[in-house]
Amino acid sequence: MDVESRLRSLEKQIEILKHNSYSLFAGQQLSTWGMSVRHISASQDLSSSDMFVLVDASAGEVTVTLPPALGALNQVFFIKKIDASTNAVTVSCRGAETIDGVAAYTLAARYETVAVASDGTNWYIFNRFGLFRGIMIYEHRTPPQGQGGPMEPDVWTLRPLTHEVIDTHGNGTLSSNRITLVPGTYWFRAISLVHGGTGHQLRVLNVSDGTLITGTTSRAITDTQTESSVETVFTITTSKTFELQHYSRSGNRANGLGAATGMVHNTFARVVIVRLA
Repeated sequence: MDVESRLRSLEKQIEILKHNSYSLFAGQQLSTWGMSVRHISASQDLSSSDMFVLVDASAGEVTVTLPPALGALNQVFFIKKIDASTNAVTVSCRGAETIDGVAAYTLAARYETVAVASDGTNWYIFNRFGLFRGIMIYEHRTPPQGQGGPMEPDVWTLRPLTHEVIDTHGNGTLSSNRITLVPGTYWFRAISLVHGGTGHQLRVLNVSDGTLITGTTSRAITDTQTESSVETVFTITTSKTFELQHYSRSGNRANGLGAATGMVHNTFARVVIVRLA
């Protein structure tokens, strides 16, 4: 699977993660749902009561052995290496069983994670979270009756960003509607709504350097709500600050940046950023 396909898959998984975190796990502890977080620092066998496993290999290489796949049908394990050493964490299985056709899988970098599931015969990897070095989601969100804000025609308008939904590795900071990123290579995708506007476009301004990333043309969501998006990959060698700007030929001065829906909350813009390197 190429990088673009992995990113598309990742975005779907992020949506599932967000939904689950807002509903199933809201205000609850993992133990409430029969789940636990286990810390280990030496080679050990996992049991059916384990699920989230944090491995510290700072004192030496660690082997984590999965239970027999035959007795673990539909069992899922999330295994993460949490130390910064060069010592490997090896995820192995029993006897002739395999993980994606091989006897073991190795986690080499700090915070690298693998998720495996059993089909009753062997183990299969359904995501290698170590392919990416961090996931960030930021949104422009208002209460049920909160409007998105005014938008003047023929002017590039700052798109508010009000909420950090997730930042797995601390790569970003949200302040005053702007996102500051640490050095790295990033996949960046943003979607922004406009209410009652036509001929509009979204762009990202690198405030630190004064450079622009231009987005796509608009497309209809409803009769009056349309969206524009921007998607790109870029590398920065020092920390940089970015903001979203939206333009419309016929702006709506009252609520051009989004009309309230009366739902639990309104989301008028979303930025998904994945650090690739």
